[in-house]
Order: sequence, then C-alpha cells, then structure tokens
Amino acid sequence: MGCGTRIVAYGGSEETVREACSAAFSRIAELEDVASDHRPQSEARRVLASGSRQRVSRDLHRLLARSQQVWRLSGGLFDVTVGSVTAGGDGPVGFDLLGFDAELGTLKVQCPGVRLDFGGIAKGDAADQALLALARQGVESALVDCGGDIACGSPPPGAEGWSIELPDGRVLVLARAAVCTSGPFLPPSGRRHLLDPRAPEREAAARRVTVCGGTGLGAEPWATVASLSPSGSFTGEMEAEGVHVVYEESFTG
Repeated sequence: MGCGTRIVAYGGSEETVREACSAAFSRIAELEDVASDHRPQSEARRVLASGSRQRVSRDLHRLLARSQQVWRLSGGLFDVTVGSVTAGGDGPVGFDLLGFDAELGTLKVQCPGVRLDFGGIAKGDAADQALLALARQGVESALVDCGGDIACGSPPPGAEGWSIELPDGRVLVLARAAVCTSGPFLPPSGRRHLLDPRAPEREAAARRVTVCGGTGLGAEPWATVASLSPSGSFTGEMEAEGVHVVYEESFTG
C-alpha cells in the first residue's frame, strides 16, 4: 500500500503473539492484492479491465460499498474513481461510472478509462482487518499502524487505552477505536496525494486533518473529506457515524 505497517501486540506467550502478527501481516497482503492500484493483477485492476459485469469479492465489496456511502454523504467530495488523475492522467472521474450494485455485489464500468484509487480508505480498512486477524488468534490487545492510520484493539496490560500523541502535544487514550489523518503532500513518485474529485484538474486547497472513529473503514474516508472542505463542514454527517475531528492545521506548502 506504499507505506510501512507496524503492529504492537500483547498475548499469552511470545509464540502466540508472533503467530498472530504473522496472520495479521498475511491479511494485509491479501488486501493489497485486492485493492492495489499499483499491481496490474490486483482484483480492482482486473475487474475494471474486464469490460463485463463482474461479481466482486467480499473484501472489494466492503471497500466499494463504504466508498459509495461516503461519496453520497459528501456530495462527491470523496471519490475512489480519481485513480487516473492521481496516476498522472486525465481519465473520467465519478463513482456513478462504476455501475456498482451493492445489493448484488457486482460492478460494470460504464465508461472506459475509469481507474480506482483506494488511497483514502484502504489503509484504515487494512488496520481493521489486521486487528480482526489478531483477535482470531487470541490476541485482542493490539495496535495496528498502517502508514499513520491507526486501529486500536483492547488496551495494553495495566492501561486504560493506547496513548496516541497528536502534533500539538495532546495525547488521546483510546481502545477499540481508530485514528486517521489526511492532508496534501507530494511523495517522491510525484503523484498527487490529495485532490478534489469534483474538479480534478485543479490542485486541492486542503488542510491536514486527524479524525477519530470506531473503525478505520469508518473514519479514514472522512479524514479525506474534512481535509478538502472548510472547517466544520460535514460535522453532522460525521457525528452521525461517530467520527470526530481531533486535530487540524492549515497547509502552507
């Protein structure tokens, strides 16, 4: 997913924890094969290239269904079809071009050139799924950090929760929650990290925003929306889903 992943976990024995962490990293690798825009053989790339209506896997369905939900709630400000633009092209953008049927779990692209970029949702989901993989191995006291998007399980032994320091020095103490950050930067690849899908030809005027919610899948898309919109926008929609802005700063270059 173009980022490092760190797992901190506590369990009954070192062997138990090592096996559980191995299972969690394997789960993240599975999701990479599903959602990656960088791998030509990922499920997301193959489904788009097929040209026919395709049934998608449970993992891809989860990402698409959540993406569709936030796309609607945000008025199109969150849109995973920006892939062609973030890759340096000028292909069509618009979630409605996917022909995604959430009830049937199928997808048929309505317009050639559509490309997916799950960069604003996949890391949070991967952190959630890694926590679930750890729990299935009996390790519930864990923290998973996928490139700065963090999902927390049960607290460490003897603690009320996991301590997560914000850039302003405040410390969040969390358990069974997620913290996700979004904001503009230009990585070494030169691909833009953040843009307004409603006007992808323009650089987005954005802020860096950190949000907290119950899960990474629930919170990460809203971090993107909040960073692209004026402070206080979509507060009602976010609070209805249990997501809150905990830190924000203006981006100056």
